[in-house]
Amino acid sequence: DYLRFMPKIKPAKKWKWWFAVLAAGPGWVVLGATKQLMGSFLSSIAATHGTPLAKANEPIHMYITGFGYAFPAAALIL
Repeated sequence: DYLRFMPKIKPAKKWKWWFAVLAAGPGWVVLGATKQLMGSFLSSIAATHGTPLAKANEPIHMYITGFGYAFPAAALIL
């Protein structure tokens, strides 16, 4: 429904209009896919470091394991 609020296309700025349309609509898929991939990555790190599979998808376990992997001494402080 965002297309109702887009300004009229102008021949001189046609590429900017198309960029805005693609970024506002289908462009959100890129952010969503990145979020899903990073969650899968952190979950797999948590599972390989001893977190039970039932709890490996919980964000707190993902972040504790991720920070512990990246910063072994300062994981709890961070």
